[in-house]
Amino acid sequence: MVVFAITVLILAFMPLPQSLYPWFFNALEYAPFVALGWLATTQRPLPVVGKLQGLIAAAVFMALGILTPIPKGTHLFEFGLSAVMTLAFVLCIMALHRQVENTNLARWTRYLGGVSLTIFLMHTLFSAAVRAGLLAAEVNTLWLHMLLGTVAGVIIPALFDQLARRFNFAKALGF
Repeated sequence: MVVFAITVLILAFMPLPQSLYPWFFNALEYAPFVALGWLATTQRPLPVVGKLQGLIAAAVFMALGILTPIPKGTHLFEFGLSAVMTLAFVLCIMALHRQVENTNLARWTRYLGGVSLTIFLMHTLFSAAVRAGLLAAEVNTLWLHMLLGTVAGVIIPALFDQLARRFNFAKALGF
């Protein structure tokens, strides 16, 4: 993890050749947060974060999000601000964890987290198809596009994930 973090920091501050930006920039930009999420999810049991600590973390997150301008071009400041805000948000979630961990909402959220890669990889395919179908049928109602596109983009990939796991081809697809 330390080697990964150092590599990401070095790459974040080294200018990429312009031809590589479309291929690597977003991956490098979001890699630290993927790593932080991975680190947070591998901690079992989750460390206890009290209500007061959660409230302080929420206040820090909100204050930084509302009050801090992000000057473009200062990568270290942007990265540091994003890292602190991400950590504060994770602490908020950890503070809420104990109060909601055995609710139906928490079970549903854990399930969605477990299939989130499949949803991420496949959502555009199905939501775009629904939107194209609605447009072809001359349905232009925004809320209907949003609702049906979101439902198709989440539910169909989640069902596909279940089928892939049941018939043992999830690993071959990278899920």
